[in-house]
Formats: sequence, C-alpha cells, structure tokens
Amino acid sequence: MENDCQTEYQTYLHKVAPKDYLSEYVTPVIDCILENLNETRKSNMAAAAVLLGLLPTTLGLVGSTTVEVGLVALRRPFLAFLLAAGAPAVSPIRTFDYIDTKELLERKPQTVRIKPMGLLKGFGVSIFQYVMAAAAVVNVAFVSYEICIQTICSFAPETAYLPALWAFLAVAVHFFGTWSVHCRTRIRTKPGAKKPPGLWETICAEFTPSASRQGADLEIKEETYLYIFLSWFTATGTVLHIVYGTLVFSSLIFISTSDATAVVARYLSSTLVCRAIVMYELSGLREVLSDQGKASHGGPELIPMEPGPGTMSFGDRLSAPWKRPASSRTEEWQLLSGAERPGEA
Repeated sequence: MENDCQTEYQTYLHKVAPKDYLSEYVTPVIDCILENLNETRKSNMAAAAVLLGLLPTTLGLVGSTTVEVGLVALRRPFLAFLLAAGAPAVSPIRTFDYIDTKELLERKPQTVRIKPMGLLKGFGVSIFQYVMAAAAVVNVAFVSYEICIQTICSFAPETAYLPALWAFLAVAVHFFGTWSVHCRTRIRTKPGAKKPPGLWETICAEFTPSASRQGADLEIKEETYLYIFLSWFTATGTVLHIVYGTLVFSSLIFISTSDATAVVARYLSSTLVCRAIVMYELSGLREVLSDQGKASHGGPELIPMEPGPGTMSFGDRLSAPWKRPASSRTEEWQLLSGAERPGEA
C-alpha cells in the first residue's frame, strides 16, 4: 500500500469528510489494496471467510442452551451472567419447542456422581468457577477487539464494532431465556433447612456450588402466556443471532487462514470452558434431585431435591428392573382361551 495506494490513502486521511465519509473514501482504499494482491492471498482470505462464517453455527453446537444457563441463574445469577458473556454463541432451539426443566434435571442411571463436599471445598470450587468464567469473558473481549481493529466487514466498512456486537448480544438472548425459566421454575429452600437471612442468603447461594447446597424443592409452575411468548422470542433470537454472526464473520476481509484458525480456537476455548461450568452446576442439581412428587390438579409441581426417609430416589427407580405381577392359573387360562376363539371361528 505504501507504493501503490498512496493517493487513495492520503485522500482517506486528509479530505474533509461529508456525512458518507467512510463509504466514499474507505471503499477506494479497499479496492486498491485488493487489486494489488496476488491470487494466492485472495484465495487465502476467501478460505478464512468460509472458516469464520461457520464459527457461529459451530459454537452453537457446543454451547449451552438458554434454559441451562437460566437454571444456573436461579441461584447464581452473577455466575450465569459471566457464562453468558463468555460463550458468544447460543445453542438454537426450535420455536414453540419448550425444554422441560424437570426432564433436564433427571439423574440418569449409571452416570458419574459428584461427591458431596464441605463448605471450604465448595467455596474453593466456586472461586475457581468464577476465575475460569471471567477468563473466558476477557478472552472473548480481547479477540473481538482485535477482529474489530484489524479486519474490515465488506458490507459495512465504516462500522468496526460488528463482531464485538455479535459476541455480546448473546447476553441479551440469555437474559430473555433466563426470564422465561424464571416464569415457570423456582428453586426453594426446604422449610426445615437452615438459611441465613435476607441479602446474606443471596450472597451465600451465589458462592455455593449446586453440589454442596442444602435440601431444596424444584417448583414447576403452569405455563403462562408470558412464558410462551418469552420462549418463542428467545428461540427466534437464537436463530437470528446465528444468522447475524454468519453474515458478519463471512464478510470479514484482510485476515489470513492461520489468523482465522486462531480466532476460532479462542472463541471455542471460551465456549467450552463455560459449557463445562454449566454442566457441572446442572450435574450438582441432578445429584441432589432424588425424588419426584406431583402436586394436586391445578397446583404447582414440587420436586424434592433431597431424599426423604424410607423413599426410593428417582434415579434408583429408573434403574430398578421392571417386574410384572404374577397372575393366577385361572387368569392365564382365560387369556389363552380368548386368544384361541378367533381361530376357531
């Protein structure tokens, strides 16, 4: 550019700009640079655009859903905020398909169980979660900033913040998803459990992993129109977020394939870290979820999250073999006689 595009570059730097300054003076500089690039570098940038264009969809496949982050936010909202900001993509959900939180928190048989931990160990695990989630947010912020200042979006060269806008729009999508979860799901401490009063209870819950929590009940409320609207709005927002990210990243120019690979790796690492923290929290909830009770008609459904005396856990009931009650010889003879009559006729 120092030898071939000085005229366009000086015009870009020194001309008095009208309202459409960037669209008038940036585009000639971009065209001049592209004209003086060889075909090998152009194909390199094209391959990088393909790789970056697949980034939002790829992150959506490995990221968490809004329902999963919303369940974490019921007791640990600040951690959920960091997880939403550290994972720039949201796993898509079909519109009008609602994830049942009760089924999501069912502990599957023969799965790895999280051992109970004490207060000090739980606090250490919580601090480690916050450090890793904050590191994921910082990583996303830095890589988004570098993309904004070192690349140009071909359809909007005058706007530099589009990649960063996509990265942190996921927080807004998760906000509405958390709101929809809050409309139908509650996690309440059991009446007999000891809990600190007021604000201190919220602070203690924020720094307590789900695996080391006290006994609580998961309350499932009936669907409301607000819940249906928020669920639909969130599902639509996840799709639009992926479409917007694909449009922005596939339009980036002046980035090589090696640099694009590093960008994908950094975004993917943050997403995987946040995904691991979300799954650990949900596994802790599944571990303390031990029984499933149904309330009367028209009322909320309570799922005790601590086994009661003389009861079988929900996971044990799933893994228990199915047994058919023994029938008498008279009943067996009646069944055989009924099966033979159509053949005789």
